[in-house]
Amino acid sequence: METLLDGVNHIALLTRDMDRFIRFYQEAFDATVVHDNRNHAGHVGERMVIMALGGQSAFNVFEVPGNTQAHVQTPMFGRGRLDHFGLNARSRETFEHVRTRLMHLGASDGTITDFGAALSVFFRDPDGLEAEVKAACRSWVRGGLPLDAQDGTCEKTSWTLSACVESLRVCTTLLWARAEPWLWSTRISHVGACWRRLPGFWGTVDQLRHGCPVYQ
Repeated sequence: METLLDGVNHIALLTRDMDRFIRFYQEAFDATVVHDNRNHAGHVGERMVIMALGGQSAFNVFEVPGNTQAHVQTPMFGRGRLDHFGLNARSRETFEHVRTRLMHLGASDGTITDFGAALSVFFRDPDGLEAEVKAACRSWVRGGLPLDAQDGTCEKTSWTLSACVESLRVCTTLLWARAEPWLWSTRISHVGACWRRLPGFWGTVDQLRHGCPVYQ
């Protein structure tokens, strides 16, 4: 049966710094500004921007003088009715591309979570908003042939082949990447994250050694 809806039209967000927000989402996702009102609803200084994300989805972003909600940082499940959002990658290739960009921006340690039907990488934007990028898990392969994600012959790894190579590079260079004030607290966590990468890295190598399916 065909659904009545066709995806999500927009997500409304608050930011402390509109220009910084725009720059981050442009650099991470190629999002584009399609509307910019610097006196939203006739309120001087209140800025409202619409950023197209792809398809019919967009961010409606607000910078409101005196509003402190964008400063509030709370852990998952303590954020009210809307906890976080997930963005769809067009393909496994774009998923990896976006993941690499997020790591270069210091917004993610690049850890990939395998949810069975999809792969996910979490990130945190300059305002501290936590979200994720997901890719449908349709391309597990063995011998070049597609393998259903529910195949239980081998224990699947949450690492991709490129993630193994990238992890070695990232763990030695990320702390010295381009510096912006909002990145430093994130970078502190990369030391522990790099340590946690080691089991995933060697697990993937072991998967390959035994001929098990690995998401490429």
